[in-house]
Amino acid sequence: MRRIVVIVAAVAVGIPVAYAQSTAISQRQQAMKAMGAAMKAPALMGKGVTQFDLAKV
Repeated sequence: MRRIVVIVAAVAVGIPVAYAQSTAISQRQQAMKAMGAAMKAPALMGKGVTQFDLAKV
C-alpha cells in the first residue's frame, strides 16, 4: 500500500514538472527566434551587405 502511495505521489509531482519544463523550452525557443529575426537587418548592415537605414535599426 505504501509503495502505491509513493508511486502515485511521484507521478503527481512529475507530470506538472515535465509540463513546466517543456513550456519553458518552447518559450525560450520562440524568444530566440524573435531575437534572430530582429537582429537580421542590423547584422546585414554591420557586414556591409546592405546600406545603413536608421528606421530598420
